[in-house]
Amino acid sequence: MRKEISESEIPERLKQQFEFILEIDKEKMIERQTHLSDGLRRENDAEHAWHLALMTILLGEYSNEPVDLLKTVTMVLIHDIVEIDAGDTYAYDEEGKKTQQEREQKAADRIFRLLPEDQSAKLRGIWDEFEAWETPEAKFAHVMDNVQPAMLNAATGGNDWAKRRVKLEQILKRNEHTAEGSEYLWQYMLNQIIGPNVENGNIAATPSEKNQLKQETRRLQTMAEKSESRKEMDRVLEQEKNLSFSSFTYGDAWRLAELIQEGARRENSAVSMRIELNGTVILQYLMDGTAEENLNWMRRKCNMVHFTGHSSYYVYHLLKENNDTIENWGLDLKDYTFMGGGFPLKIGGSTAGAVIVSGCPHEIDHKIVTDAIAALIREKAEAAV
Repeated sequence: MRKEISESEIPERLKQQFEFILEIDKEKMIERQTHLSDGLRRENDAEHAWHLALMTILLGEYSNEPVDLLKTVTMVLIHDIVEIDAGDTYAYDEEGKKTQQEREQKAADRIFRLLPEDQSAKLRGIWDEFEAWETPEAKFAHVMDNVQPAMLNAATGGNDWAKRRVKLEQILKRNEHTAEGSEYLWQYMLNQIIGPNVENGNIAATPSEKNQLKQETRRLQTMAEKSESRKEMDRVLEQEKNLSFSSFTYGDAWRLAELIQEGARRENSAVSMRIELNGTVILQYLMDGTAEENLNWMRRKCNMVHFTGHSSYYVYHLLKENNDTIENWGLDLKDYTFMGGGFPLKIGGSTAGAVIVSGCPHEIDHKIVTDAIAALIREKAEAAV
């Protein structure tokens, strides 16, 4: 039989930990202003914290910067503990917000001190970090804290916004830093949650505020496109680094042309192709269904590869990322293009020519040419074994 532990034998540390654990049970008694998704009752602080913790685990990939998920989950779980003493302050209660910081700091002093000193310092430090809103974890935790109630408000038909006559300017003010934690989720909020409720009248907005919302949506869309272009640039740079032949013969050019045709057929398309080596066009072929116009496209793509040393698809995203044009580079559109489909022909890591494809949407042209080069490199490696 296990010996019973007397009161005097219970470590003080364990007593403090359980005192804190029991104290935070009171979070379940703190009613928030936000209704649950069925609209039948309001959620409490514990439910809110649980929801945020799971959202953090699922949505952490959308943070602008990498975050420590365990730390961020801890942050959202404890961020409202102070409301045990301070009470819930409604997001748009301007009078309540005047004393909110003082009330919550006082509550934090009392509640976190219930813990053993080391744990008290650790959790209080994480709570203070959330309040400071400076680290990637704190910024993303605030995104979660803003997205969740907005999502529930929308799920209940926007009734909470409508009943309290919440204005768009109030929501935008509350979320003025949300994009610092996640541009992607802020854009989602605007497009899927806030915008529709402005349109149906649940969120009050003047014509100028509606215009401000549209401008913010456009700004975020531009930023998202730039972010996507940056990712594509990194991907293409990796392709340019890896897709290099140890040697390249005229026979390889013929086989590469066959692989390009196979790729075009997989896309149910016809393309033109051009392979240039050491300044000489060693192969040029137009599949049935292409046109002479493709010859000009191939010439311009090839010129861009030679001018930049990069894939023409890389140039496309480079220009998009920087809001630039090839005219600003002093190039004539008659002789150069930024459309994808031109790729450096590399031998031993050095550019020795270019492989060009034209006939499909330019991102498909790029895929066809890179897939074909990768396939030929694999074939040559397998044949060498």
